[in-house]
Amino acid sequence: MNRVIALSSLLLLAGCPKLGDILSTGDLGSYTPSIRFQKLEVDNITFNDADLQFVFQLTNPNPVQVKLSSFSYDLDLAGTDFVGGSSADGMELAASGDTELRLPVSLTFADAIRTAKAVKGQDVIPFTLSGDFGFNTPLGEVKVPYSQSDDLPVLRPPKVRVAALRVAKLDLLTQQAQLELDVGLAHDQGTSMAFRAFDYHLALMEREVAAGMVEDLGEAPVGEEHIVTLPIDVGLVELGTSLVQALTRKDAIQVGLGANMDVDTPLGVLPLQVDKSKRLQLQ
Repeated sequence: MNRVIALSSLLLLAGCPKLGDILSTGDLGSYTPSIRFQKLEVDNITFNDADLQFVFQLTNPNPVQVKLSSFSYDLDLAGTDFVGGSSADGMELAASGDTELRLPVSLTFADAIRTAKAVKGQDVIPFTLSGDFGFNTPLGEVKVPYSQSDDLPVLRPPKVRVAALRVAKLDLLTQQAQLELDVGLAHDQGTSMAFRAFDYHLALMEREVAAGMVEDLGEAPVGEEHIVTLPIDVGLVELGTSLVQALTRKDAIQVGLGANMDVDTPLGVLPLQVDKSKRLQLQ
């Protein structure tokens, strides 16, 4: 009886008009805040990592504010634990209404792919986010569990390869040379990737010989390397004697390619920086 009196006093202090219903039924379920997972937002994404926001809607059916005392979470990827934690949040839930709660999680794509043992050709990894929210009530803390399963989008950096360098034309009379540089573009995503705004500079034997912009390099299909040929016009006078001799003899030389480009991915257009150096046999 003392327990009922104490409970009655606490509920009256909280201003709850449904005291009679609670006492008569002993059921607090309809007065406990509910949880609904709304969406997964992906923010600040690069080819290496991303900041995620798991967005929940907390609904408080009571005419007074309810305090969120704690929450815990466990994120698993393809059935394997990835990250988890807990916190005493302390936020207030609006009376008779909805309150949005965001759970931020940062991840590195390489770690996620390794944890889930994801193979190339996949754009998503299945995830399950589970845990519980703790709410302060007149009866003490009430914990409400939640669990949500969905797909987590993942990215893998494209592969850029300096494939070949050819001497298309060498005119000693006009002191001009026409070169052709083959660049290979590939990726391990499950959908095609398009490459645009290719702003590059080319160095031969550690000497910059050309720079330019190619607006559209085309698409790299799934599972295939896309070869792009860049025409390079150079003046022999600017190259220097040793480089001209190498071009004439078609020697093996060090080729350096630096570039910035935009890549159209399943998660939007992202910038990609390229810095490649390779010793190639001139063709």
